[in-house]
Amino acid sequence: MLNGESQIDGYNLYTNDLGEMGRWVAVYVSTDIYCNQIYDESVFNDFVIIELRYGLEEKLIFGNFYRARIVLLNQMRNFVP
Repeated sequence: MLNGESQIDGYNLYTNDLGEMGRWVAVYVSTDIYCNQIYDESVFNDFVIIELRYGLEEKLIFGNFYRARIVLLNQMRNFVP
């Protein structure tokens, strides 16, 4: 799915832009709210993190994460502390 196919009037769309390589995760934020996407290096790609600002000093960090149960179980089995 392309970002242009998922636009909603009055909202900004933030995605992980994975396309065919993984799960497409999205967050819609009203255009009335100041927002930045936060990018982070991770072995997990199926997530979107955004920072919402409101007021003069207040901000909220919000994350949307997709984790399939089978993928999580396989990763836990292969985890070596």
